[in-house]
Amino acid sequence: MTRQFTALILLLAILPVVLFAGTTGKLAGVVKDAETGEALVGANVLVEGTYLGTATDADGNFMILNVPVGRLNVKVTYMGYRDMIRQQVAVSVDLTTDVIFEMVTTALEAEAVVITAERALIR
Repeated sequence: MTRQFTALILLLAILPVVLFAGTTGKLAGVVKDAETGEALVGANVLVEGTYLGTATDADGNFMILNVPVGRLNVKVTYMGYRDMIRQQVAVSVDLTTDVIFEMVTTALEAEAVVITAERALIR
């Protein structure tokens, strides 16, 4: 009887640890200009294949919580810079994965905008 009681107490002691164990990780990092090293404020950071994403703060830092565990692709976009995708970023349970993005500038091409104003004649 005492062995069964001891096993029951041990099971009840271990059960909360198993039930409340984490199943997600965290992505954190910084986005900066490759040439100058300056932080890029407001860059979009997205985890591909999910709805998770964020924008960088005033120091170029970002943090995404509750990221599914596994190997994921992380995409960064910023106006005037080439999009960057970091493939196979390993996210572990209850750990923070640090990622640093150094973005390269690119020329933006746009079509010419023609504005034609017409006004009625006033007499």
